[in-house]
Amino acid sequence: MTFMEVAKPKWYERALVIAVQGVFFNAYFAAYLISPKLAHRI
Repeated sequence: MTFMEVAKPKWYERALVIAVQGVFFNAYFAAYLISPKLAHRI
C-alpha cells in the first residue's frame, strides 16, 4: 500500500497489472491441472 501512495499509478497501469496477474494465474492453474509436480517447481 505504501507503493500505491508513492507511485500514484494511472488507471491504465493498474489495468495492466490486473491483466498480467490474470494471465499468470490462469497459466499457473492450467500448469497445475496438467502437472502438479511441475507447478510446484515453479
